[in-house]
Amino acid sequence: MQRRQFFWGTGIFLILVLIPGLLLAGSIRKQVFFVQSYEPGVGCGALIEKGLLKGLKDLGYEDGENIDIVRLSLKARMTNITPEKIQKEAKDTIYRIRDKKPDLVVIFDDIACEHVMLPLAKTDIPIVFTGMNVSPEFYNTRREFMVSRANPSFNITGVTEEADYIMMFRLMHRIFPRARRFAVTYSCNTPFNVRMFNEFQEQAGKIEKSCQLSMVAVQPVGTVHDFKQVVSRFNGAKDIDFVFDLCLSSLLDDQGKVAPVNQVIQWMSLNQKKPGCTFLDSRVKEGYLTGTVINLEECGRQASRQVVQILEGANPGDLPIERPADIYIAVNRARAEHLGIKLPGDIIEAAKVVYHVLPAKPKRQ
Repeated sequence: MQRRQFFWGTGIFLILVLIPGLLLAGSIRKQVFFVQSYEPGVGCGALIEKGLLKGLKDLGYEDGENIDIVRLSLKARMTNITPEKIQKEAKDTIYRIRDKKPDLVVIFDDIACEHVMLPLAKTDIPIVFTGMNVSPEFYNTRREFMVSRANPSFNITGVTEEADYIMMFRLMHRIFPRARRFAVTYSCNTPFNVRMFNEFQEQAGKIEKSCQLSMVAVQPVGTVHDFKQVVSRFNGAKDIDFVFDLCLSSLLDDQGKVAPVNQVIQWMSLNQKKPGCTFLDSRVKEGYLTGTVINLEECGRQASRQVVQILEGANPGDLPIERPADIYIAVNRARAEHLGIKLPGDIIEAAKVVYHVLPAKPKRQ
């Protein structure tokens, strides 16, 4: 009788103590760190994050429900704009990641890729990067984090933000068959913008060969004032048919503060007399004429599938590094009207997205 009571008592103890512990363990939410290059809501990373969260929700993962998202930022657009400040913020961020050991880290944009992702390469911390404009091969020369795109092999995978420049310039040639010469501008205030231009320049020969278009002028700019002067000069240049603004982030205004990119583009849309192209859908919406573009929210959705695979047990090194899956034509008919350009009907039909408003232009009453 006493033995039976002992076994009953032991069984009840196990039920009351061990089973709740097992249930609690099964309900512990996985922790995911988001590391943005820029301040919250700023830059391409903000749109990528928006799409990533939508993708996670569609796949059954929500912050506060079955995952906990911790947001960190290098604040490298408006606050930490010097290399020294960026490195200090990155060092603090890496310390927090190593200390907390999250189940996964998601990296947004090139600055965080360089200063946070690379130092964590070949560690036991799984990482998914997004918004990488400069090629993975370049970063791999700084510190090895992959064997190849198809087989990264270590703790890092991701989705790049690489543009298809050849496709974009073929589009411009179709719209402007008589065009032969173009100019390029880019912000020279950050190293990754300069690297983007260097990689674009490597493709200039291919563009000339396949599109019969020659790059006849290159102008790096550091301030909004510089950019406005360049626009004025290009407006009067007879040997320039159109302009490609590669990247206008981090331009400084008259007070020495970083000007919002959308405001710079909106000014351009009303003052630049030459047509311009871009590789981002959001930039066509702001005022560029056209482009074969990347949708940043869709890049986020694409990355969300990698995130879920890793949360469910996959090794990042087994997941191929991907390019943006959906590159398509976008046009802004309001910009075309402002320039006095009639877009070919086949281009309008081929466009996946057509915008009809210039945000900088007052709406008609």
